[in-house]
Amino acid sequence: MTTYQLSPHVRACRDGGYIVFLDLRFDRYWSVPVRSAPDIVGLVETECEHRTGARLIELGLIEPVGQCPAPYGSRTAAPEQKLLSTEQSKASPFEYGQCASACWWTAGTLSRRRLDLTLARLAELKVRDAEREADTPHLIGVFESFRPWFPRRRVCLFDAVALFRFMVMRGLKPDIVIGVRTAPFAAHCWVEWQGWLAGDSSDHCASFTPIAWV
Repeated sequence: MTTYQLSPHVRACRDGGYIVFLDLRFDRYWSVPVRSAPDIVGLVETECEHRTGARLIELGLIEPVGQCPAPYGSRTAAPEQKLLSTEQSKASPFEYGQCASACWWTAGTLSRRRLDLTLARLAELKVRDAEREADTPHLIGVFESFRPWFPRRRVCLFDAVALFRFMVMRGLKPDIVIGVRTAPFAAHCWVEWQGWLAGDSSDHCASFTPIAWV
């Protein structure tokens, strides 16, 4: 029996009775029932060969395990506690300028439609400098007060990447997380900082299973 691992550009998670795959190169999701999935390190253990293995290989989602199996990581669900500004944050022109810079950078980055390159770039930015002290609730309030003025409709991926970029510019090291859920399928993206949900106004992040993060 063949054991498989995820391809380098693929992330996956188990949600309910399904294995969900995210191809970062094309920003596409695929899913297969657990009962019909092949043996995949960290995701599925089975003693049966399944024909879906050939199809998943054809899609470039999995590959046979080599001599050095790729590690598989998992992440807990999003925290329920939110880190939100309790009052209107007074921002300086410099802070608003940084918000604008973060939003324009995000617009340009996402226009390439290469989620793999976007996450790789965010990882580089995150490790570049040492974390500095900052008033995180204030920064979130500044970003939220600026965001309606940027000419881009509210979309979770754009908003999360832009907030992440702004926080990194101010010396913080947040996490950006992409989560999925099945029946019906949905995907969401949010930012976490030190165990808190940063600035996401939705109440359902915890219902998503993390599939990719930086």
